[in-house]
Amino acid sequence: MSSYTNNTNNTNNNTNQNTSNSNNTLSTTQNACNQRKINMLFNIPPVRLEKVSPYPTHTSEQLNMRRKVEILKHNRNSTKGRKLTSKETYALINRGNFRGNRLSCPDDYSIPLPTSRSGVPGPIINLVEDKSVPLYNYITKTLSSAEDVSEPKYEWLVYLLSNITCPESLLNVTRIASLMIKETISNNFTTYTYSTPVVYYVSGTNIPIDTSGVIVTTELNNLTSKIFYGDNLILNDYTFISVNQPTFTISLQPNPNISESTYDYHAKIFAGYLTFSNMYLSTNPGFVYNIGLTYNASKLVDYSNVNIASNESTTIINNSIFSLIANINDDYVIENPHNCAILDSASVKTTDPYFNAIGNSLGTITNTYDNTNIINLDVMVLYGENNYGSGNKYYIGNVFSPDISFQIGYTYKFIQSNSSNVGHPIRFSSTPNGIHNNGFDYSTGVAVSGEAGIFGSYVSITITENTPSPLYYYCAYHSGMGSGRLPDPEPEPEPEPEPEPEPEPEPEPEAIKYPPFSGPPIVGEPEPEPENEAEPEPEPENEPEPENEPEPENEPEPEPEPENEPEPEPEPEPENEAEPVV
Repeated sequence: MSSYTNNTNNTNNNTNQNTSNSNNTLSTTQNACNQRKINMLFNIPPVRLEKVSPYPTHTSEQLNMRRKVEILKHNRNSTKGRKLTSKETYALINRGNFRGNRLSCPDDYSIPLPTSRSGVPGPIINLVEDKSVPLYNYITKTLSSAEDVSEPKYEWLVYLLSNITCPESLLNVTRIASLMIKETISNNFTTYTYSTPVVYYVSGTNIPIDTSGVIVTTELNNLTSKIFYGDNLILNDYTFISVNQPTFTISLQPNPNISESTYDYHAKIFAGYLTFSNMYLSTNPGFVYNIGLTYNASKLVDYSNVNIASNESTTIINNSIFSLIANINDDYVIENPHNCAILDSASVKTTDPYFNAIGNSLGTITNTYDNTNIINLDVMVLYGENNYGSGNKYYIGNVFSPDISFQIGYTYKFIQSNSSNVGHPIRFSSTPNGIHNNGFDYSTGVAVSGEAGIFGSYVSITITENTPSPLYYYCAYHSGMGSGRLPDPEPEPEPEPEPEPEPEPEPEPEAIKYPPFSGPPIVGEPEPEPENEAEPEPEPENEPEPENEPEPENEPEPEPEPENEPEPEPEPEPENEAEPVV
């Protein structure tokens, strides 16, 4: 018995289709200005007249020199001097050949003569007659600067955006073509048919490794055209859209050498043509229409031949993304499938678009935009969480505020057609969060078209070698909506530990004090705090005098000893020298 799990992505958004643009009707003046700007994109310059010299082997200077010499050679008044009077002229005639005795050499023409001899204005140069250089062959009675150029009188012109990615969502309207009505249009209303070659692309990330053999089928639903006049949606749109191949089926086949528990897969297939039929439009001269596409895709998972848990089928659906690539050209590469196998038969790849009008209305596809180095990113604003916290965030590629690694040589186009972008224009800065984090707005190579939230609006940036890296995108009016993250605040410095008290130094040994007179040294004792100063003790009355030493006359009294300091003993005889008191 087969088990199926079906999930239609974005079906809950059917009631939230992006029709709010019809209510955001612009003023007549602003709409006219927008139409004029779009009109300028379709200007085809007239054929330029490129004059080709009939003498490719000679330079312009040689041809001009030959012409000047020829003219001056036949100008009889070219020699320097005054003009002869009529009397002098008559005398010359009567004299006859007055220069008969003058010889003429055959190579005289090669002698250079200055232009001052010929009355030629401007800087003096030497004139040389080079007979190998031909003379100009002018056509008379013809205005050579005008040519009658026959050009088809086209009534309408079409611009295509090549290799344009259309993501699956009824909220996203992806512009894929523009139609301009020329002044030569003869019908007030015209019905058009437009066919474009398309490629289907499906990819998945973090798919459980035990899902080998699961069959995933993607089916396109609710294919709807969105045709805009300027920035206003046309409500009475009877266009019908059809595809050659409405489904895309693959079988998951992860590489057996994968050691992780999950894997990624992707696959592409040329699906034939997507056709817009019955585009009935008012064709007044100067009108410009933008043709957009919106759709959703449902995914069907068949795991009847695989023993997997039911929640893994939900994981496959939620982690798989489908997109349609329109207007593919010869440069578009369809890679081989990765970790899966394609079960559908691919159509023969052709890259010729088709745009035609019913009736005798003549037009052409004038040009296709070169999107080889253009990366289109559809932007929505949803409530979510990023590195700055929770709130309104840019939602790009099913990720909130992803960090984008900008590559040199590419142009990144942030498409803000979705109405959720109103009031949230994208800007760029080399500082995370831009001007909200004391950064500066980076505008080199940045192009802004329209107002955010209006169909056709976008902000693009071209990356060159001089573009700063890394570069972040942010909202011009609100903080924390873009890429990057603010640096973590620096931790508060830990208080320095209080220094341990230094150990008290050991008391130094008491210094030996010597009295001011001869006698043994005395070791001092710690002096107690004196309560009252003691008077110096009187000298002993019966102090023995030293023998054989006469008493000096007027002997000065000894100085008083320090407080509480024992009185030094008199110096005894050398043989009876007392030991020092310890």
